[in-house]
Amino acid sequence: MIEREKSSSMSFWQRFGVGIVTVVMVVSTVALFAGIVITSRNQEKDMANEEADRARLMEMLDEYYAEVDVAAAELSERYLDTFLGWRQELSRQGRFTFNQARVNSLTDVETRDFHVGTGKQITQEVMDEYRELAEVDPDVLTPYSAYYIGWLHDGTVFDSSFRDPEDDSALNFPLAGGVSFIDGWLEGVIGMRIGGVREITIPSSMGYGAVEQGPIPANSGLRFMVMMVEPQRVPEPSEELIELYARFSFMGRAPMKQEDAVA
Repeated sequence: MIEREKSSSMSFWQRFGVGIVTVVMVVSTVALFAGIVITSRNQEKDMANEEADRARLMEMLDEYYAEVDVAAAELSERYLDTFLGWRQELSRQGRFTFNQARVNSLTDVETRDFHVGTGKQITQEVMDEYRELAEVDPDVLTPYSAYYIGWLHDGTVFDSSFRDPEDDSALNFPLAGGVSFIDGWLEGVIGMRIGGVREITIPSSMGYGAVEQGPIPANSGLRFMVMMVEPQRVPEPSEELIELYARFSFMGRAPMKQEDAVA
């Protein structure tokens, strides 16, 4: 009797242990399933929030670009006729073609002033001072802005300030005269005054050298017509736009808009 009772007692505890394990497994399974469901819902929520933020970014970008376009249109109305007039003058003088071999043999840029402005002169000291200020404050206003046309030896225009390469009825926002341009441009504008118009001829060694750059073949001499105007500040984007753009840029999915630059 004593042995049977002991055996029966052990069987009970074994069954109890199995029951506990079963309950734990069931609870764990339910918790795991619940965790998966919650994680999935959180991921769906995060994705929905991300899509909403991305849609907001696109909306704000459209609004910002529209604001820039309005500012560009106002400046274009002021400067377009003058710019077209100087382009016509260069065309009349046959300046849109040049001997590439001779240009590439230059050891320095060549400049030719068509009109000497009456505004502030852009000296090397002015540009050096701007460079120092820009390192501290990236939003500091550049010393000048410029409308330009850039072309190759055969007259092919590879870049310009025109809003549409096939339509010369409007100008983009003028180029901000910074310090991150090709060497030939940086050297070529020194000495210009605000309001001036200059032709700048650049050997390939002071342009893009042996590197093909978009429509510019390797080892290409370049020529620019530059019309220098008062420095213009591009409309400031909002903090929300900057934050959203930076976030999506970090994620590698920010929409981009190609802006004219002689970088």
